[in-house]
Amino acid sequence: MNEQILLLGVDMNFSPATQAMLQVARSWLLELAPQSQARLLTVIPVPFDTPSSLGRFRGQAPRLSATSVQRRQARCSLQRAWAMLVQGGIAPGRLEMQVREGVPVEELVKVAAERQVTCIVLGYRGAALGQRMLRLLLGSTSAQVVPSAPTDLAAWYEAAITRELSEHACGLSIFTPEEVASRFAPPHRTRLRRKEVTAAKKALGHLADQGVLICQQVKGTWQCFND
Repeated sequence: MNEQILLLGVDMNFSPATQAMLQVARSWLLELAPQSQARLLTVIPVPFDTPSSLGRFRGQAPRLSATSVQRRQARCSLQRAWAMLVQGGIAPGRLEMQVREGVPVEELVKVAAERQVTCIVLGYRGAALGQRMLRLLLGSTSAQVVPSAPTDLAAWYEAAITRELSEHACGLSIFTPEEVASRFAPPHRTRLRRKEVTAAKKALGHLADQGVLICQQVKGTWQCFND
């Protein structure tokens, strides 16, 4: 199995939301993923320069640079996050720190792709009216990073099953449509309905046609397993 990497988004202000996220990440790293690495990332939000008149720039507008104060604040926030995890029992060798500049959502996704991270973990602010309004108008960073629900459920389940098989190539894996629909549920699809089960059965059938799985009826239940 490939090395698992958690990407932890640390905000500039080391907010209560970030601190709560770090507590969850600490438990995860200690109990559920004791071999995983974690990369602490702070993105300094640097916008593009907006031209005051049309035709001022050709191509993409230049991005403004972060100030020395912002860079110092970003490093300080990362160091506090690093110290919090180390004091909580995480070995320093499992942690990396990185500062990026740009649009937070874009930089999070870029780092996740570059490092092939297993999971992105972000803090979530409270539900105060002002924050709900900002999310309604602008969309939260978390909401923009989390992938939207797929339009092709069967393809989603097929990819998930294939990934599961590749990670457990030496063992016997048995799948039922109901288990696949529940276990590999896409984001924002928490209910197990006939549509999800039908799509999962279609995915299993497609893998059976390719020779990846063997499917048969067992006591009235459709089961598929790798040979």
